[in-house]
Amino acid sequence: MSQYSSPPQAEFRMAGSTHGRALAPMVLLLVLLAVVLLLLGSLGGLLVGILVSVLGTGLALAYLLVKLRRTVAANVLRLDGYGIHWEAGGGVVHQLAWPDLTGIGPVNVQLTPRRRLHVGPVPRSYQASMTDHGLHGWSMVTLPAQVPAVMRQALTAMPVDQASGKRHIGVPLASFDPSWPQGPIGAWIRAYRPDLLP
Repeated sequence: MSQYSSPPQAEFRMAGSTHGRALAPMVLLLVLLAVVLLLLGSLGGLLVGILVSVLGTGLALAYLLVKLRRTVAANVLRLDGYGIHWEAGGGVVHQLAWPDLTGIGPVNVQLTPRRRLHVGPVPRSYQASMTDHGLHGWSMVTLPAQVPAVMRQALTAMPVDQASGKRHIGVPLASFDPSWPQGPIGAWIRAYRPDLLP
């Protein structure tokens, strides 16, 4: 092997089970949409209301599935001697060096921007999110020219180290491998940060 060979690297893609887990928090929004469409469509009769509700909700579900499929396909996790390189979709890239990892625990993944819902007398806000499990640490974040709204909201909530400009993030490892502590991802962490995962 040449001395100029690239260091070993492992690449992981999101697991198929992530689709269902990510779609579950959207159910409330879909039900709310179905009810609103039913009420509006019923102005033209009950049958029209049912038809409008079924078609509208079906189209919204199809849109969410296509968007979710694209998001899952765009998420790539790479591990190497430097640390963790996570392409989080939408052109957002996180790079965490092994020494910058701070712990293991729950990770909250925001799926939609926080929106105000004007339902009833009191306006409320709602944001679909998914609880995952993974790593926490300080990351150099590369952003695209136009940052999606959900990512912009997530970035403003992240603590920032003023000296380095790094943001404290959570990497949802269970989305890439539900049993990651016992699998190849866990083996990488044990090799470079045995203090986090003995």
